[in-house]
Amino acid sequence: MSDATPEQRQSPHSVLFADALEALDQYLSSLPITVERLKRAQLQTEYRNRQLLYGWRISARFSDGVDRRLDILLDAAFPFLPPRIALVDRPSFLTWPHVERDGVLCLLRDNQAVDYSAPAAVLEHLLGLAMSLVEDCVAGRNVGDLLAECRSYWSHATTDYAPTVWSLLDLQPPSRLIVVWASGKYVVAADSRPALAHWVKNFRGNTDVTARDFVDGLFVWLPASLYPSQFPRTGTDVRELLRDCDGVALEKFESLVDPDTRRLYVLLGAPTQNGVFVGAVLVEKPRSTGYGASRGGNLRGFRQNRPDRIPRDVVLRSFFGAQPVTRAEVERIDAPWVHGRESDDRVARLVSASVAVIGCGSLGSGVAVTLAQAGVGDLLLIDPERLSPANISRHALGQQYVGQNKATALSHHLRSNFPHIKSVTALACSWQRLREDELQEVARRDLIICAIGNIGIERAIDTWARRTRPDRRVVYGWLEPFACAAHAVAIIGKGGCLECGLDRLGDPVLVATEWPGVQTTRREPGCGAVFQPYGAVELLSGVATVAELALDCLLGEVSESTHRVHVTSQRRLQKHGGTWSAQWQSLPLRPEGDLVFDRRWEQSSTCRQCNNKPTQT
Repeated sequence: MSDATPEQRQSPHSVLFADALEALDQYLSSLPITVERLKRAQLQTEYRNRQLLYGWRISARFSDGVDRRLDILLDAAFPFLPPRIALVDRPSFLTWPHVERDGVLCLLRDNQAVDYSAPAAVLEHLLGLAMSLVEDCVAGRNVGDLLAECRSYWSHATTDYAPTVWSLLDLQPPSRLIVVWASGKYVVAADSRPALAHWVKNFRGNTDVTARDFVDGLFVWLPASLYPSQFPRTGTDVRELLRDCDGVALEKFESLVDPDTRRLYVLLGAPTQNGVFVGAVLVEKPRSTGYGASRGGNLRGFRQNRPDRIPRDVVLRSFFGAQPVTRAEVERIDAPWVHGRESDDRVARLVSASVAVIGCGSLGSGVAVTLAQAGVGDLLLIDPERLSPANISRHALGQQYVGQNKATALSHHLRSNFPHIKSVTALACSWQRLREDELQEVARRDLIICAIGNIGIERAIDTWARRTRPDRRVVYGWLEPFACAAHAVAIIGKGGCLECGLDRLGDPVLVATEWPGVQTTRREPGCGAVFQPYGAVELLSGVATVAELALDCLLGEVSESTHRVHVTSQRRLQKHGGTWSAQWQSLPLRPEGDLVFDRRWEQSSTCRQCNNKPTQT
């Protein structure tokens, strides 16, 4: 193409781009309309944030008798991504729905796939959608979309340089006073000071939080979401909005205003057909200028050291005047939203669940992070070891935590990354050294997960668990050599105990792999220092297997002791020199591997623990 831009000539799909561009040229030239090619400078001026390469302008007449121009726009991703259509002749921004600030129309959902081999057909379809959208806008048939998608339009209408507000609020009526923490670029709103202090302390890393760090704010529940024309622009608009709401909102807002108040935070919530809309308005007292103005911006004409002399109506008018307010976007950071965008009915149960993770190495740390991501609200982490540089390639923690205790560092990591979590505590010691009060802390958890990798200690935990409470739920996890098989066993009271599936030496009765002539461990230059050679990718299946079974236990989806096994592919097993065990081959499973298998963990008639037989030495 003679007029191809440098970007087009350098594009890895330049030939495809040129062919698709020619197809659009032919299609547009076949239409009984005037087509104007847009110059590159014109594209850069009118669509400066789009990085466009090519465009055309056409004109169409609509049902109201008005001719309106449409621009067809291409960027470097064309034809794999569709052209964009922009409406040149349009009303002011936020008057019509689905029209962005620069006139580009929202015609397809995000990441909509198109047939890149038929660019002309794609463009024809898009032009049809554009015509229908504009017709709906002209007739007012889609005005309700402004309410249903209020959050998007509020986001477009936020004030330049406005902070993003994070919300921990319970987004439902009634209107009420709230508490706000504002520190630099962070503004966080919550329903109570304890809840906000807990979040801030987690987020900042156990930094002390005082009452002086917080200010009061207001949450206003609106009966319906707002049209863009109703978005408050001034202090007067805020007052009118609160007065029209329920009366209580205005009264509570005015209770926050005193002569020393500099800024007030108002969060707005409203129901929509797509969930709850929430936005924030920051109302600031205008600074006095000129003769008599105080350094702090006190009301002009009144002494700074006698705020009690300022009439109440004067103080209120300072906030409810014609000064512009700041509209800010609100991002939800409450647990129901973070864990599933309020569409996962498991979250409520998981938030109230408590889990102890014994062993925070490569497997246990990954499981703990996965449980936190799933929404588990209370975690107790136990591990005596320190993190070393050799650990970080397959551990949840990185270099910044090297030298720190694994459990303590992991608890800090989880609290700072999931500051809404109810509790993450750590015990930097081994299971054998737990005090009685610490054992009680373990015992009160809904579930215990053992990922120690030491069968002797796990047998001791199993004995303790069964003797203190036979129905106690414990999940044990371990990996076979090269992580070619991952095992998770849930002991829940009904069925066998851990010992039921072990031989006298503590080895599992069922193994999936065998390694004839293969050295399955490696040694470090230290006494007794051995490790299993597997990487982060191989570890993922083990983390998923143990975490999934743990979640199944918490959610009541496991009714008896269960053994879950994940095996790798036969190709990977053979690569490391392993074979399937005779026991595994006897199971009715596909020989190529790469599967997850559940089986009952049955009570054994020879188990000393289940049959109250004394341990022989």
